[in-house]
Amino acid sequence: MLSESDMDVNLNFSIEINSATLNYTTTVDDSQAQEVDLTLNDPWTTSSGFYTITSWKEVTTNAWDADNSMKLIQ
Repeated sequence: MLSESDMDVNLNFSIEINSATLNYTTTVDDSQAQEVDLTLNDPWTTSSGFYTITSWKEVTTNAWDADNSMKLIQ
């Protein structure tokens, strides 16, 4: 469903022996994005849902410009 949406989304999928993880990043605005990690649950036992959100965080997409100098004396 994420790949079919009209959002700007980057998907990464990894499979280990007993679990599958989906990591995606979506753009929030010009300077921020959101990274989300989902652990996919067993599809045969969906009583607890299809996935568990393992982590999420907002990240900065633009470099910080530390130049805040002011010309005080002319």
